Amino acid sequence: MNEVLASLPLARSLRGQAPGAVRDDFAAGVTVGVLLIPPRMAYAMIAGLPPVSGLYAALVTLAVYALLGRSRELAVGPVAMVALLVANGVAPLAQGNAERYLSLALALSALVGGIQLLLGLVRGGFLVNLLSRPVLAGFTSAALIIIPTSQRGRLTRLALAKGPAHEMVVAAAGQASAVHPTTVVMGLMAIVSGVALRRFWPRLPGAMLLVAAGTLLSWMASLADRGVDVVGQVPSGLPTPLLPGLTEGMSIAPSDVVDLMPVALAIALVGFMESIAVAKVYASKGRYDIDPDQELKALGLANLAGSAFQAFPVTGGFSRTAVNAQAGARTQRSSLISVAVISITLLFLTPLFYHLPKAILAAIIVVAVLGLVDVTGARDLWRVDRRDFALMGATFLATLLLGIEEGILVGAALSMVVVLHQITRPHIAELGRIPGTRQYKRASPSSVSTPRSSTATPRPFVVLPAPPSRAPLDPGHRQPALSSSTPTR
Repeated sequence: MNEVLASLPLARSLRGQAPGAVRDDFAAGVTVGVLLIPPRMAYAMIAGLPPVSGLYAALVTLAVYALLGRSRELAVGPVAMVALLVANGVAPLAQGNAERYLSLALALSALVGGIQLLLGLVRGGFLVNLLSRPVLAGFTSAALIIIPTSQRGRLTRLALAKGPAHEMVVAAAGQASAVHPTTVVMGLMAIVSGVALRRFWPRLPGAMLLVAAGTLLSWMASLADRGVDVVGQVPSGLPTPLLPGLTEGMSIAPSDVVDLMPVALAIALVGFMESIAVAKVYASKGRYDIDPDQELKALGLANLAGSAFQAFPVTGGFSRTAVNAQAGARTQRSSLISVAVISITLLFLTPLFYHLPKAILAAIIVVAVLGLVDVTGARDLWRVDRRDFALMGATFLATLLLGIEEGILVGAALSMVVVLHQITRPHIAELGRIPGTRQYKRASPSSVSTPRSSTATPRPFVVLPAPPSRAPLDPGHRQPALSSSTPTR
């Protein structure tokens, strides 16, 4: 048993910890645990689940990853993109039944965990390349429109059916006269305040301040009696085990598993891609190695364990990882301390959320999504590679007009088309040996420089297929250019 514990990534990190690491991990863990409680509750609403589900999703999953994951700073939990995929995949099958919705969400978490674990065991991390950076950028850009649109009901108290973003906008416009003024004013004030806090006072805990101010105002003004939707009673205590298909009242049919499989595969790939990208950034800064296959196993086991404790699918997020790193996290121990903070909240502090308006949580979602806007990245793609920009644009339009899963499939298919096109039409470079030297130069025969000596004899030219100037499935990767000093035999 001791040998097994000693082999865990957490144990290896603790053996090499620097002086003062315990103090820094404690400070970072408390900071992340406290500051990110409101966003986690808000992301549960995106997934179509009660706010407390966001805390459940950040409990067992975070503990499992802290034990098995290689990244010392990565904070696992609910993220907006994955929550959106959960809602998109589960809502059509649940048909408004809350118990069935929860059963399907937990089954989806188990499927995602199983897929990620299987990919890790067969060293299948390379499959994430099916979602190239332009595809992910296009999907993310569309999600920046879809996610705020999905919160229109909570910001206006309109009953809006789920559907493509443009249909929801039209439906909301048709019911403009039925909006709840107090809810709208509160939501707009929270959005403006959140943007201002992010812009002018970025070091302040904006989400926590919005929750505190909104809850206090709701309690003092009795806004619930005036028609404002509030969170209401939040169950106290740690999540009890629920196993879809085994627990009474949580039946899952084989046809449900088949219907959930496409969205489970999409979440497994999208979630892993986001997680590994963030983990590599901070591993590079900390000068330690990340094993993608081990990360797949850790995320897979985290989602599998979470599915048994009422957690919907999770992954590593950039914002909470950045907070964890900036707060001084040295090892995965900081995540275990965050788990303790969330546990204390669930055990003793849930009554404080009773008067929290749901419009405040919706505003937190909108503010968080606005922070993901990346105009510079799109502009750089346009300037550097128009083909990648077109791929991003096609994925963006497909996601926005056809749906989330359909958009991802379109983007992945177009990525494969780009790969096949480059395979069948490789870039050909004409290389010539510079006369009088043992060096090649990429040039046409007439442009090869001749040494100053008039007695130098030109050597024949050869045509060789050159490696592509970029890797089609990862535009961030660049092949090294052939140097004019490349030696030959």
